[in-house]
Amino acid sequence: MKKKMNTKLMPIVFACMLFPLIGCDKDDSKPTTPDSKTPPIGERDPMEVGGAISAVVNGKMVHYPDQLVEVHELDHMVGLTGIVSEQDATHKLKVIVPLESMTGTHGTDSWYDFYVNYEVIPHNGDDSYFYNKNSEYEITVDSYEDIKTVGDTTYYRVMGTFTFSGRRASSTETVNVENGTFDMTYKYWY
Repeated sequence: MKKKMNTKLMPIVFACMLFPLIGCDKDDSKPTTPDSKTPPIGERDPMEVGGAISAVVNGKMVHYPDQLVEVHELDHMVGLTGIVSEQDATHKLKVIVPLESMTGTHGTDSWYDFYVNYEVIPHNGDDSYFYNKNSEYEITVDSYEDIKTVGDTTYYRVMGTFTFSGRRASSTETVNVENGTFDMTYKYWY
């Protein structure tokens, strides 16, 4: 005895098989919150040398997963660089403050060694470039304190906010950095 398949059910079965393939489009929108690889500002161990930095760069929230803290002893400055690698380039956002503990707001015309810069390193082998033409920045240091001393080494924690804007030399390409926050711990020995 031959069994017949109900042909009225065929479109439903076919649609159920095809639905997972064409169901929903992938959401290509960029997140507006930091990724979870790096602890947000305030959630890292402040007793360890390191840092956290994030900002809204050209309208997109960026939380830099890799950080580098550098003490420039001869220049009496310390810097926190946030590094993020994307498909075509690596982007570096750097905040520099003096080794001398001072709080307050400092801008482009500051007498002290405060500044911000933004660098792009293309992955195609081209030279890196900075957005330093017509640059303007403002850094507000909310807290700058020594947190511990071990022998002749003192650990400092610096926290604050910043903004930056600049244009790439020989180009009309610009970068606008807003709502930047930084939190770094560095050590200095005497």
